[in-house]
Amino acid sequence: DRTAGGERLVGRQAEWEKIQAAWQTANRGHAHVFCILGEAGIGKSQLIEELVRQAETSQIKILMGEGDAIEKNNPYHAWRSAFNQIFGVEEILRKPQLSEEDRISIRDTVLAKLGQIDPELLRYAPLLNVLLPVSIPENDFISSLTGETRGGNIRELLVQILQYEAAQEPLLVVIEDLHWVDSASWIFLADVYQKVRPLMLVL
Repeated sequence: DRTAGGERLVGRQAEWEKIQAAWQTANRGHAHVFCILGEAGIGKSQLIEELVRQAETSQIKILMGEGDAIEKNNPYHAWRSAFNQIFGVEEILRKPQLSEEDRISIRDTVLAKLGQIDPELLRYAPLLNVLLPVSIPENDFISSLTGETRGGNIRELLVQILQYEAAQEPLLVVIEDLHWVDSASWIFLADVYQKVRPLMLVL
């Protein structure tokens, strides 16, 4: 048994060993998906809490997201908190209401991050409106993108952002309540697994 937040992971040694083995694989520059399935109350959250606790002591970036029954038709909702972490706007978003100054600060922070990754990405910035709490005005190039072309560009932009983060330090991405994940987040999940390295994806 393992200690996690003062509680015992009783009867979960086999699962924990599998998680550790998967993380070692991801840490060597690969990608690994670990799916935790089961009824409510059997200890899934305890396993995740222990994994996150151990990751916090290492050179690992932890990104958390979740599905939501109310937001199931809201594109990329499951990834919003993860990208808020990447952009460093979590503190601002904890406010009960955003002022115009807050919105400008969020836009500036996001644009600065894109410029840091690759200045060429700045013209794609309005595509982030699908998951940002603010709107970045569209340019002529973005306005010309429609349908699957637009969707593909959104996913490619998000992948490049995640790959940049993974290049700085290995990524642990945890998506909870997968049964409530919206369809756009599902599709992007496949892109992340196929293209982002090193990565451990816990679902």
